[in-house]
Amino acid sequence: MEQPIFLGRKKELKQINRLMQRKRNIIIWGAKGEGKTTIIQKVLTNRKGTSIPYASDSHTLKTAMGDLLQRDVQLYNMLTLRKEFYKFLQGNYPYIVFDHIVSVGPRYFSFFEYLLTQDVPFIVLSRGTTRKDLHPLGFLTLYADLVEVTNFPKCDADSFVFYYVRTLNLAVQDKQEFADEVFRLSSGNPAIIQQLCFLSKDVKYFQGGSLNLGLVDLDRRIEEIITK
Repeated sequence: MEQPIFLGRKKELKQINRLMQRKRNIIIWGAKGEGKTTIIQKVLTNRKGTSIPYASDSHTLKTAMGDLLQRDVQLYNMLTLRKEFYKFLQGNYPYIVFDHIVSVGPRYFSFFEYLLTQDVPFIVLSRGTTRKDLHPLGFLTLYADLVEVTNFPKCDADSFVFYYVRTLNLAVQDKQEFADEVFRLSSGNPAIIQQLCFLSKDVKYFQGGSLNLGLVDLDRRIEEIITK
């Protein structure tokens, strides 16, 4: 059975695939944990036999080119990386994906302008909760179609929770009550749902035979602060 995170993203998957068929530039945006990276990786996996370069760390132009070229950026200067990248583009790739872009300054934008002149469409993944959050991408938004990824609605969030209750064999007394509380704590954010479900496997959160989901969420929040 396919994971509900994909069943709940049929609209986004269909939209991205339709835009890719038209060779459109795409900006996929949404808040942290809403599954942008998971969605694009699913799209790329479904395109078997098609080589699409993927930069997992694109917060700077240098890290993006390092990922694409599989080079240690500490050992190369920008001029060398650019020369290697121009050779790299001779591979006639159908798309290039840039994940975790934060902002696009003049130098970064000139890089994308070069891609435009070479007719190499791009997919950019950027974090944000409102369209104003896309302003750091600068003029890039004028050259791309936007695909927004949001939190799950209640029905899809419930399917996601039920999937983990079953596959993780969670000892919850009432599945629907557990799903309702997870939705309240996560607001439908897929990453938070997943974290809450995985933490709920630990017997230390059971008191008197019942799961203390409030304590689970407290530990999740503490861990999030520590790892920032």
